[in-house]
Parts: sequence; C-alpha cells; structure tokens
Amino acid sequence: SLVQFIEFDFNAGLLVLSFTEVVNTTSVNFTDVTLSNSPASTSGSSYSLKGGSVLDTTFSINVTINLTIGDLNQLKYIKTICLDSFTCWVRFSTYFVRDVSGTPVAATGSAGTSNRLSVLVIPDTTSP
Repeated sequence: SLVQFIEFDFNAGLLVLSFTEVVNTTSVNFTDVTLSNSPASTSGSSYSLKGGSVLDTTFSINVTINLTIGDLNQLKYIKTICLDSFTCWVRFSTYFVRDVSGTPVAATGSAGTSNRLSVLVIPDTTSP
C-alpha cells in the first residue's frame, strides 16, 4: 500500500510515490492516477492522468512518474490542484501498480489506507 506521496514537481513534471513493499514499476497504469485539491473524491477539483512514463524501470519501493506535457499543462491550467502540500492529494485503485509477485497494491481510500497529501510540492517557476 501507499506509504507516502513524496513529491509533486511542476518544474520537472514528476510525481513520486513510496510503497510498503517493492513494486514492479513496469506495471504502472498511469490513467489510474487522480490528483485533487481535496481528500474527498466528491468535492474540490480533480484531474486523472492521461499517460506518462516511469523514470526507473527497476523493482523499487518508490515510483517516479514523468508526467506527459499534456497532463502537466492541464494541471497548470486548472490552477487549483497541487498549489502547495495542502492542495495536492493522490488517489488510485488496485489497477495502478502490482508488486513483484504480481499482487495489486491496495487502493487509496480502501480499508486501512487513505488518500495521501504530497509532502513536497515544487511550484511552477519555469517560464513559457
């Protein structure tokens, strides 16, 4: 299950998540990730990723997602998601990633887990 939403970096276009056990980063389903400005799925603004890539394809407890330019631009356009650590929540289902034995990770918001705030948000300081 998800331990921590480590970082969301608008400049580099990265999202970093940490899990309780080693995951197979090549099994990541990017479209299963939703970012929002609220822990509740029914309130606030949210955005589901359309794609991406992983920076490191080795087995690891950390997953670093490189956002697509389209996703990054859309999040910048929305202007209410991931402005800071208090408005940057992540959600995903069991289809997001599998551990090294092929078992799906626990979905955020399932028994014993919760949606997670980002520990660090690096704002957009890159000029167009």
